[in-house]
Amino acid sequence: MTTTIEKLPAKTYKLTITIPKDVVSQAFQKALTTLTSQVKIDGFRPGTAPADLVKDKIDPSKLRGEVVNTLLPQAVSSAIKEHHMAPIINPRINLKQLEDGKEATFEATIVELPEIVLGDYKKAVSDIQSFNAPRPLTPERSDGGQAKTPTKTADITNALLATSKVDISPTLIEEETTRMFSQLIDQTAKLGMTVEDYLRSIKKNLEELKAEYKKQAEENLKLEFILTEIAKVEKIAVSDEEIQSAINANPDSKAREELAKEENKWYIRAILLKNKVLIELSKGI
Repeated sequence: MTTTIEKLPAKTYKLTITIPKDVVSQAFQKALTTLTSQVKIDGFRPGTAPADLVKDKIDPSKLRGEVVNTLLPQAVSSAIKEHHMAPIINPRINLKQLEDGKEATFEATIVELPEIVLGDYKKAVSDIQSFNAPRPLTPERSDGGQAKTPTKTADITNALLATSKVDISPTLIEEETTRMFSQLIDQTAKLGMTVEDYLRSIKKNLEELKAEYKKQAEENLKLEFILTEIAKVEKIAVSDEEIQSAINANPDSKAREELAKEENKWYIRAILLKNKVLIELSKGI
């Protein structure tokens, strides 16, 4: 396997990975063997039919998908280790060539933690003449208190955004914008609406909403990185006890059960950490 790396702006990199044809052929054979057990052919028990008969029955896209699942994870992982990279999101894959008996080529876009330059955030915050500490966050209130106390939170977050520099990868912004749209689709569906209905209600078209979401996504990401960096500088942390207390505060037993899962605790920790940073900064006003 060979790899080349191209440095893009904002801590983004494009890895071009080439896999030898013999490895590709082995992956196709392995995929064919795996799928053989799922194909029914008259006169043969599952998994016993000749490979040439099975291949004719298998959907080519399904076969390619199985090959991709065999080749890509290990290849990408090896390339990341080779170049000593630390991705913060899953690599974005672009398959360039994949045929049995030929070299496979694909691109992986890697995004690392952006460079964060904190300005004199303490002075910027202290210059705010009137600011009430943001209301404490809970797992069910993930808006950072902004929805109900916009002027209180906006003053301090605007000061942080104005004094700090974070160059966000376009790939990261796209990921966050997509997440926001997915959330919108889910929310409108629960209300018995379509996205088109929602757009009519706010008197905007899809392109206008996309532009708004893109801008909002970039600001959200910048603020997230800034607050996390300040937490490191100020040595602000969230304890396991604080996380458990936040979970217990939710009145819904099913919600508590879901929040208690390990894969969800990082989300609670992030919310609580940002809240603690904002409260700590507000003390300087």
